[in-house]
Amino acid sequence: MATDGGRQQRRGGFKSKPRKWMAFFVGQLLLLLSGVASADLRRGGDMGRRASGDAVEDLRDTVECKVAPDPETAATSLAPVILSSTKLTTTLHCVAKGSTMIPTAPEKVCVTKQNATVKECATTSDDDNKHAVALKELLGETSEARWIEAQPVPPETGNAWTLKLKESDLPFADKSFFVGCQNSGSNQHCRVDVTVKARPSVVVDNVVTCAYGSESNSETLKVEITEEKSTLTIECGNDGSIVPTSYGTVYCGSDDLTSCEKSYSDILPNYAKTWWKEEGVQRDVATLTIPKQNFPAEDKQFYIGCSPMSVEGASKASGIAKGESERPAVPGVSVCKVLVTVKAAGSISSGESGLHIVGGASGAAVLIGLLAGSF
Repeated sequence: MATDGGRQQRRGGFKSKPRKWMAFFVGQLLLLLSGVASADLRRGGDMGRRASGDAVEDLRDTVECKVAPDPETAATSLAPVILSSTKLTTTLHCVAKGSTMIPTAPEKVCVTKQNATVKECATTSDDDNKHAVALKELLGETSEARWIEAQPVPPETGNAWTLKLKESDLPFADKSFFVGCQNSGSNQHCRVDVTVKARPSVVVDNVVTCAYGSESNSETLKVEITEEKSTLTIECGNDGSIVPTSYGTVYCGSDDLTSCEKSYSDILPNYAKTWWKEEGVQRDVATLTIPKQNFPAEDKQFYIGCSPMSVEGASKASGIAKGESERPAVPGVSVCKVLVTVKAAGSISSGESGLHIVGGASGAAVLIGLLAGSF
């Protein structure tokens, strides 16, 4: 009996060791997942607080424009306003009772060009687009952005107007304009210069949408073409064009988009130019579709992109009327670059492979159950 009891105790001792190891590893896993979950909650809370804080900051982001006899003196005393995805709202406060915003039409702004003045913009007639332009002409035809009369604090100190953009209002190239204030019955003005930063270039589901602002292309976009997801669409829009121009025949070998003489036939079996389809009247959108039977035996890469328009195009983007003799200050521009990887036949995208643990603690509970069942 003693011997049998000893055996049972030894068997129990042997069996307890893997249980202890399982408990240890599960404890470490729970600790790790709880830390990730806590970090996510903290990030979520911080984002909520930042979003709320941004709203308050936006409401308080008021530019006080004090009219003066010399508009140039008034203009130099005000810092330019920069609107972007992190700052979409600004308020112009005309600090003088009876003063009004220039231009008076809430959907318009003054065109930035050499020697432009608030006085010129104020005298623009409905038939004259040389000094004022609609916001939708700068931001895009779908934009409904306009200045809305706001309540200054205190109200007896003048009048105020607020411009609140949406992220969808952000242009594809940096745009500049100015607004101002004018005293009623006087020749006194003040001016505020505004720059709207372009949206970033993005790739979603193998559709590349390019933008050309000074901060739009901080890194090269990456796209993978597989047998399951066999298309690439590149959208250059009205502010750019596809590089290389002969993209149906040749591709670029590096991200500077200057060495673009290599033939697709060298990397894609039985390549045909008809794999590319142009969309729209302008050559600003194109789609590449690789037939399933024509994928290479190993991964192949090439570069393509969108280049911003020339100075002539940038003039239009800045709002200057065609035919003007003045040369505008061209906003900063950048090139949209895309690295395309054509995956080998039979392979899957790196984004589709790998183990994903979803659900945090609930995923850990499932894992514990599986481990417990094995002992």
